[in-house]
This record gives sequence, C-alpha cells and structure tokens, in this order.
Amino acid sequence: MSGRMPAWVQYWALDQSTKHGHTVVTLRSEPNPALRVEAQIADLGRDIIRGRAEDAHDRLLVLVEQHPAIAHGWYQLGNAEMSLGQHVAAERAYAMARSLSPTDPRIVLMLGNAFQAQGRIEDAIAVFRTTVVLATDVQDDGLAASACFNLGNALVRGGRQAEAVVEFQRALQFDPEHVKAIEALKILGVSQTTR
Repeated sequence: MSGRMPAWVQYWALDQSTKHGHTVVTLRSEPNPALRVEAQIADLGRDIIRGRAEDAHDRLLVLVEQHPAIAHGWYQLGNAEMSLGQHVAAERAYAMARSLSPTDPRIVLMLGNAFQAQGRIEDAIAVFRTTVVLATDVQDDGLAASACFNLGNALVRGGRQAEAVVEFQRALQFDPEHVKAIEALKILGVSQTTR
C-alpha cells in the first residue's frame, strides 16, 4: 500500500486489500472494539493519576482478564498496584506488559520501579540500564533522563555513589533542567559545573 491511510481507517476498517493499484477497505458496522478498550484503559490511567487507583484497579483487573493481549492494560494495572503499595503484584503486571511490548521504555522503567520498591536493587539497576537504552533508541530524552535518575537512585541505595553521580550527570545531558538530578548531585556534594 502506498501513501498514508487516514486516521479513521484504524477505527472502521475490517479488512484492507489492493485491487488494480487502489486500496479497498471493507468497513465495520461500528468502530474497532479493541480501540474502545484502549480508550477505557487510557481513562483508567487518568483515574490513577487523579487518586482513584482502587476503583481503577478493580476495573483494570476485569479488562486484562477480558483482553489479556493489550500491553497497555497490564501497564496501567501495574500503575494502579504501585499506587496501592502492592509492589509484587505491580511487578507481575509490568512483566506481563513487557512480554507483550518488550521495547516500550515506559513499561521497563516501571518494572524497575517495582523492583526498587521491593528492595531488589540489583534487578532494578539492570532494568533501569535497559530502560536508558530503549528510551535512547526511541529518542525520548525525557524518559532517558528519568531512567538515568532512577538508575542513579538505585545505585545510591546499593552503596555505589560514584556510579550514581555519573548517572545523575547523564540525566542532565538528556534534560539539563532535570530538577531531581540537580538536587541529587547537590545532596552528594557534586558541583553543578561537572555536568
């Protein structure tokens, strides 16, 4: 198929084929139900941010049971469980999301956060290192900075301050205004001129 498909096609297309150099789209009688589920998951993610994690958690459990192949559902379930302090359950949800979408740096970052919340520092360090690579691959400097910052925190918790300084400084290379990395360097007694 040449050219770009209009956005509405993903909602309404049941089938696409090519005949005589033209794209033929067979339409559904109603929008793609998978996209409706994605919209519900996005709404529940906003509910988690707004402090309604418990309600969102219950609804996400139902959605991931009904639609287990949607990585974003598992990701948001993990977010709800992190908000509720259920770190082991969050780890399982993020691991499931990662199995469905292994190169999504947001999922991998949150898996590292779940490890760190459980005190599994070496696991967190390894996962945060992977997150930096994935975020760099998709050119998401903000996420790469967050991954470096989280990696630095895990290194501090593991008693590896010198390595942590390098990661906090690297966070500032991705985002020179990363307030938490600047503060972490101050706490560790490192001058800002070393960026």
